[in-house]
Amino acid sequence: MITFLTLFLGLYQGVHPVELAVDPPVERIELRLDGERLGSTAGPPFRFEVDFGHELAPHRLTAIGRDGDGREIARVSRDVNLIPREAGLAITLETAGDGPPRALRLRWRSADRSPPETIALRLDGEPLAAAGDGEGIPERVPLPPLDLEEIHFLSVEISFARGAIARADRVFGGARGGEISTENTAVALEVDGRRRLRRPEQAEGLLRVGGVPAEVLAVEHGPADLVIVRERSAFRELAELAARQHSWHLRGTAFGGRSDDRFILVAPAPRPLGPEGSAEALFPYSPPWPGSRGNLIYWLAYQPYDPGRRLLPQDPTQATAVAGMIAADAARPRAVLLALGPEAGAINPEETARVRRFLERLRVPLAVWYVQRESPRLTVEWHYGPEPPESAEDAVEPLPPPGPARGELLAAAREAWGDSVVDVATYGDLVDATRDLRKRVAHQRIVWIDGDYLPTEISLAPGGPARLAGGVD
Repeated sequence: MITFLTLFLGLYQGVHPVELAVDPPVERIELRLDGERLGSTAGPPFRFEVDFGHELAPHRLTAIGRDGDGREIARVSRDVNLIPREAGLAITLETAGDGPPRALRLRWRSADRSPPETIALRLDGEPLAAAGDGEGIPERVPLPPLDLEEIHFLSVEISFARGAIARADRVFGGARGGEISTENTAVALEVDGRRRLRRPEQAEGLLRVGGVPAEVLAVEHGPADLVIVRERSAFRELAELAARQHSWHLRGTAFGGRSDDRFILVAPAPRPLGPEGSAEALFPYSPPWPGSRGNLIYWLAYQPYDPGRRLLPQDPTQATAVAGMIAADAARPRAVLLALGPEAGAINPEETARVRRFLERLRVPLAVWYVQRESPRLTVEWHYGPEPPESAEDAVEPLPPPGPARGELLAAAREAWGDSVVDVATYGDLVDATRDLRKRVAHQRIVWIDGDYLPTEISLAPGGPARLAGGVD
């Protein structure tokens, strides 16, 4: 009965119009932003001017439909500054009486009406095979026998040809018995030791919503996502750094140590949505590429992805904000990597600070690398070769000290993004930076709590064994 006509594509801050359509018997719409009442109208047109604030932050708009007597008869919500959705997925569990579910049924849609290409199912953290009929993704997937005395977590994700991804999750069993919960929230935490916080009971009382302890449903430490924004000159520098390394070293090692880790590249330049001169734009992003096909260095140095490289000016700062939304959406251990090169151009510290705070609110860690070879020539370093060099002089070509231009560019990057910007000047630096990033993501846990909340609604109890993920490292 209520439909948001505004699509909420891209990033929203400041004042924007929001339009809705309604069907009878709804006569009046009340609009709320993050629970605060903005106003109501008996339109049509059902149009509101909404101030999303100066800061980038996740928000939730809720439209409440009332009849002529003022009674609530419909309610619908839309999240803003979370992943721009070009596809949707719904799962229904098929049960027989009070018994455990026997199968799951899938329904999906995409903006361009294209069929899904791949499906990934996980039951209690383990892959679940989806037996199809040979004609694409199955609409019904049988489940193995399940004990409803235990809590079970079901996750389904499908991807489409143009890179759109849709995901749905369910938690059931345990104290809930056969009850199926559709409103769960994934919270990313970081722990100091890799073996800490492995079971739900270890997270009890750790997370709070409005000062009240949240009910913990499950704890996951599964495959990880790395979302990459690679400025154009950084791609060239990375390709040069890795050009003469042994090809066998670039295969078969996943970013986080698992073959089902994933890499997603976000284009550094936006794609306009409206007519020429329109401010609306989206940053294209790649399908998720599996870690089984290559490690992080391989994807950074050898995989081109920049749909607008010939026509569109790049904006890596805003692309980093979009990357944070993509990373937060997948409910997996995650991080965003921004690689800047010597031709990144001027960086606005005010804008970068706003984006850093945005990723902190999304609970997404951010790593920033400045990538520029110490020498303009192609340098050769010995790494992981079949035989050691006879001497250090034979292994490494002497490099001149960094010139003032390189030092100034690195200083500018650190002034904008913080002192934690990693200086990547050699292949050895690249390997070290990759290992450090892997280590940080390996210390993440995904804790599922009961209820549907924005990341900013969740806080951490003092003195716990973990901290909320996010921030620059």
